[in-house]
Amino acid sequence: QFGPVVLEGLESVLENVELREAKLSKQVQDRFFHQISKHGVGEMRPAFHGTDSKNYGSILDRGLLIPGFGLGADLKIVHGAAHGRGIYTANVDAAYLSQGFCSDPSMLVCAVLDCDKQVHHVGDAMVVMDPAFVVPIFLAVGSWKTARGLGAVGPGRFPAVVPAPVAPNPVALKAQKVKGKAGQLEPEKPKDPKAAKPKAKQSKFLARLAARSKKH
Repeated sequence: QFGPVVLEGLESVLENVELREAKLSKQVQDRFFHQISKHGVGEMRPAFHGTDSKNYGSILDRGLLIPGFGLGADLKIVHGAAHGRGIYTANVDAAYLSQGFCSDPSMLVCAVLDCDKQVHHVGDAMVVMDPAFVVPIFLAVGSWKTARGLGAVGPGRFPAVVPAPVAPNPVALKAQKVKGKAGQLEPEKPKDPKAAKPKAKQSKFLARLAARSKKH
């Protein structure tokens, strides 16, 4: 259901956007679904998270963690914690915030379970105070529309007052189609039907998330 707004947000900073499913470990999936079982999915929000691409492997295996605390006790704080301890994510209409933390033209598309006072809203950002309440779903890759960090607040900073993002070019990219209520995204089909690629099978994780969403 969030497919269109997620794509619009990504296309404000990225060109030729490609969405790749985040292949999460079972422990990360189970940790997130445990919270859904307790709280439901009524406050599920999409968000972006920018980081060094070398961290992707660890994130998929261990999840998004809080450096120096709990499961992330072995991780160092790299960008500070201006708004308190937590996992910093950007709202989908403020992708430029996450762009400032990216080493490559890619960022994580996440699901944030906003409940139980575990999410702190700061301007166009969300600070998640418990790793169990946020999970990456897709990796978005492409090429930057502008130079990295141009017009942004600089790497490692989430300001309390956020400048307005640059409006996307209306002729930039064609919107991708959104398939089904689960919000699974697929590229627009090519004009030549013979050139179309076979549809990828939906993963157990996304199918499970979709099933839970329908129940609530």
